[in-house]
Amino acid sequence: MTETCPSTWLMSRRRQLAREPFDVILMDVSMPVMGGMEATGLIREYEAAENLPRTPIIALTAHAMIGDKERCLEAGSVKLFSDPRLN
Repeated sequence: MTETCPSTWLMSRRRQLAREPFDVILMDVSMPVMGGMEATGLIREYEAAENLPRTPIIALTAHAMIGDKERCLEAGSVKLFSDPRLN
């Protein structure tokens, strides 16, 4: 199932509250409405505020720019995959 933010963030929050967290989140870096790095930051803030374990977030992009890896890791992603085949 594919969700776009902010619905991804809301779904993650609902599953955490229901004690059914995601095993992993695959986050598109370039989403409309809210970018993947912003959504990752919101998820991390919520997890910290509620004292919840961190869900692994893997950032995905088809067109990485210089510095994207560092920005994704700074936002809380555990890994960035950049592959033109994702485009």
